[in-house]
Amino acid sequence: MNNDEHQMTQDLLVMTAKNLSMLDLGGFLDNINNADSIGAIMDPTLYRDGMDNLHAMRNLAQKAQQMVGAFHELNEAALKTEKRMKATKAWRGGSL
Repeated sequence: MNNDEHQMTQDLLVMTAKNLSMLDLGGFLDNINNADSIGAIMDPTLYRDGMDNLHAMRNLAQKAQQMVGAFHELNEAALKTEKRMKATKAWRGGSL
């Protein structure tokens, strides 16, 4: 992987996580869990035919929640780094 590919991958990961953070993934998962709870009772045939998709979507949404958490960790780390850099520059008598 060259530098441009690395930067593009990093940028796409951040953009994807930023977009995911705007979604109500908790509410989405609640809806999936509700459908999973009552689906077999309300429409057994539809539930049987669609449960693999439902469970795969739940898994994807859970992974998306993890990605959003990692995105928030990255933001926190970047803010800490920025603060340290500003403090170091100010301590050395530089200006920002």
